Amino acid sequence: VEARDPGPALAEALANARASVERGDWDAARAAFQDALVLDANNADALHGLWRALLELKDPQYLERLRRAVDADPRPQACLQLAVVYSLQERHAEGLEVVRRGLQAAPDDAKLVGFLGRSLASLKRYAEALEPLQRSFELEPEAGVGVVLAKCLMVLERHAEALRAAEGAFALDPGSQEARYLVGYLRFKLGRYAEALEPLRAEWEQSQGAEVKIVRPLVACLREVGEVDEALAVVERGLRVQPESADLLFIRSSIFEDLDRGDEALADLDALLLLDPNQAAALNNRSLMLFHRGRYEAALADAERLVQLEPESVSAWTQVGASRYQLKDYAGARDAYTRVAKIEPESLDARVGRAQCLHRMQEYEAAVADYRWILARNPDLHSMRLNLGLAYGSLGEADLARETMRDLQSRTQPGQHHYIRASDWLAKDAEERGLNPPE
Repeated sequence: VEARDPGPALAEALANARASVERGDWDAARAAFQDALVLDANNADALHGLWRALLELKDPQYLERLRRAVDADPRPQACLQLAVVYSLQERHAEGLEVVRRGLQAAPDDAKLVGFLGRSLASLKRYAEALEPLQRSFELEPEAGVGVVLAKCLMVLERHAEALRAAEGAFALDPGSQEARYLVGYLRFKLGRYAEALEPLRAEWEQSQGAEVKIVRPLVACLREVGEVDEALAVVERGLRVQPESADLLFIRSSIFEDLDRGDEALADLDALLLLDPNQAAALNNRSLMLFHRGRYEAALADAERLVQLEPESVSAWTQVGASRYQLKDYAGARDAYTRVAKIEPESLDARVGRAQCLHRMQEYEAAVADYRWILARNPDLHSMRLNLGLAYGSLGEADLARETMRDLQSRTQPGQHHYIRASDWLAKDAEERGLNPPE
């Protein structure tokens, strides 16, 4: 018996197994493949056939048989199946290894190449994912691969290439909502607002008007092309579906601002901050609106909440400084502007704000240092040159004060505000010294 050639019996068992597969009789196929493996335990056809039969029969043993089959002969379909299992189990490193083994045997298998790209993308290894995704799309164009490729390029801020990939995916599958959304969104990112409207409107209708990720670019495009009323209608339809959507309330408040409907904008921000007290953008906008309405204490309260959330926010600290200045808390304003200058050393606004605080506090030497720093970077800030001259005068540096005021006159025209202020100062100075005032 041992000496008998198993070849004919093995061939017969494999033939029976294939016939059973063709008939869809997976029980018979399993038995036949098992018979073949009794005759030849390492037969690749039998190993691969058995795991497939067990999978069809939902037999949990299929996974172990699948591993053995891949170890014996890494065929593309088996490698792909095992990689999918590993991916679902979040065993990503093992999944990538299996895919790479399959690609050694079949380097141009589009599905394996595509799965490699998708896996790398899911691991946020976007740059590595590009080559396999692009090659998979070339080998076998598929909308799903095109969408993933577009997303990777978008994350890498290669928006023009991302748009081409998204448009290719949408051409392959015009019913793909994801591809259509990406086409619209990427046109928006590239400033092609009018072209972005059609796909974004279609996606918005499909989502029944409540999908915030669609509303945001759609509204932005409508505002850019001057369709502010339609933009407002889009947001209000979304709010009928999701009346407590903080994102939609924020978008509507910004539209109300565009339409000079400040009370309604403020009401939306109030409602939003009741839902989400720590939304930084809403706190920032409300603080600015309150500031411009002269409600400095309320503006300061929002700005101080904001700096707790974002301690390195230049705009938040600037707003703290501006509000404290208006409340005549010059020391507090100075400290806020100093914080801005530490975060952003070249911030002109921070130096201007701090210099004005120092001047009010009669800390003239420190104010002069800031004024000189400002004018070295922007010589045309005439109000700062006027203040510099006044600060020199307060320090008793009369010659420097006169020189600064004459310089200000030379940079401005008769009749202009700063020219008049400089002339008045020089006239008063001449009068105090008993000289004839200049014409």
